Amino acid sequence: MNTILEAINSPDNQKLQIFLTCLALFRVFLEIKGVDLTQFPFSKMMVKIKSSSKNKREILERYHENQESLRKFHKMGLYFSLGYLLFVAPQIFFS
Repeated sequence: MNTILEAINSPDNQKLQIFLTCLALFRVFLEIKGVDLTQFPFSKMMVKIKSSSKNKREILERYHENQESLRKFHKMGLYFSLGYLLFVAPQIFFS
């Protein structure tokens, strides 16, 4: 029975493996360069502040909570990229 990992790691999908490796390398490169990923348009769309309140303090608290959750989200993406590079990508070079 084929699994998703067997399908991705098969020799027939070497172009997909190279593409995913390039994406993971690009993600790590952005982290090394110190790019603030929370300022990207996609990140901003993820945490739009919808508040009917006029209380600026409440709006600022929500903004900071959203920024912190976004940083955690991007940090998890970095961990996934590093994990991919460490555990899956070497198969490309050794096959």
